[in-house]
Amino acid sequence: MAGKIDDPLDASFAAWPEAESNEAGEAALTVGEILSHWVTLGAVIRDRFLSQNRAERVNYLLRGVRLKFIELEKRIGGLEEQVKEVNAKVAAPEFQEAAALAAEESVRATSSQKIDQFASILVASVDPRIVEDSAADASSLIRDVAQLSAMDLRVLRHLEEAYGHLFPTYPNVHDPNVFTEKIQDFKDAARRSGLHPEEFQSVCERLRGFGLAGEVLRNTSRMSPSDYCYRPTRRGLKLLKLLG
Repeated sequence: MAGKIDDPLDASFAAWPEAESNEAGEAALTVGEILSHWVTLGAVIRDRFLSQNRAERVNYLLRGVRLKFIELEKRIGGLEEQVKEVNAKVAAPEFQEAAALAAEESVRATSSQKIDQFASILVASVDPRIVEDSAADASSLIRDVAQLSAMDLRVLRHLEEAYGHLFPTYPNVHDPNVFTEKIQDFKDAARRSGLHPEEFQSVCERLRGFGLAGEVLRNTSRMSPSDYCYRPTRRGLKLLKLLG
């Protein structure tokens, strides 16, 4: 009968015995730390969905809207026609729908900054001085903002910096040459973002999915094979204007 040492696998174990360690204790400590963090996170999640805290986020939205309406009233208070225009817009079903949606999204919001953005869109959507060539309404833009990250909005700002000024001069923006002849402005904006070029492009693609940005047709006489180009859409420019 072959002895244990004759088994090559057993022989290797015998030659290299496992060093004694406190792995079980270390693992338990690690798991304990993880569980501790999870318990803390769980408390945060639970608090977010308590009725009282949900109501507090809605109240935060209402306070923000109220303050912005006070600012708007100070600016147009002496202009009777504009006051009538604002009152008519606020009484319209479209505004009421947008306000209800903003409240719903505020309940789910993870930061007060996001709720501030909802309030800005609501009030700016009835501001007579904000006129944008886009049919996007407040409700649809609030839905967009609820899903957009801070990075998404920063990149959209960079696209506006590069190309936003071209829209009044070239209203027929389907011509890609208007943008590709200023490709360096786009590259400069991408560099200012601090993102890797591939990451900047991926955010532009995400914005394109929301209809906030559009890819510009490649111009081989101005762009290298590795170049790409995106511009804001009218919808994107309107969103930035409403956000302030």
